[in-house]
Amino acid sequence: MIISHGELLGLSVISGGQGFLSGIPQFLADQAMAVSAMEGLCARGIVDKDGRVTGFGMVPVRVVEQYRNADQHVCFNQIRVSVNDDGAVTVIRPVGQDWHLSRMSSQELLVALLKTHTWLCGGGFPGAAESWEPMTIQQWIDARPVDSSLPLVVRNSSVSGNVTEVISYDVRNGSGFAFDLQRLRGRSQQVWQIRSAIAGFLGCLPENEPGVVP
Repeated sequence: MIISHGELLGLSVISGGQGFLSGIPQFLADQAMAVSAMEGLCARGIVDKDGRVTGFGMVPVRVVEQYRNADQHVCFNQIRVSVNDDGAVTVIRPVGQDWHLSRMSSQELLVALLKTHTWLCGGGFPGAAESWEPMTIQQWIDARPVDSSLPLVVRNSSVSGNVTEVISYDVRNGSGFAFDLQRLRGRSQQVWQIRSAIAGFLGCLPENEPGVVP
């Protein structure tokens, strides 16, 4: 489902929140903007003319509620994800000035990420990742191959654990590389280790040994 920014925040309010959604830009909505959002939700059949949630609207309202209340949120570049208690994930991604809202299994999202970032399907050798080494942003940029694709920046945050980490992953000469954007440190990692970490963030079963995804 594609909805506007105001409609997305409106769904959060309807589901019992204050409009705040992790990873989604916030702004102060005036009355005209709130009315426009409600009109949009009514036109989509999510609420009726009296502002009550319809049978059809219960699904997107519940999906946004799960996103808002989730303990863990993960961003993959511009894709916002909540890891829900029932094992599914809520995915919110930008589409122009609007947002695409969906719900799927964590395995489905992992497959989609592998299709988009095909280098994640690589393997590597067994063993632990290298130790972190101090690295500036400029050093990280200079070390990236000229013809490399955009890195996969992963922001993983947990409310209960009060933990947030932002790490950029990419591949260099067939080997994976991780750069911690908060602590300014980098290290080489086997691609399978990066894939396993991402699977772990989504609640999938991490890999215990190297392999190549067919």
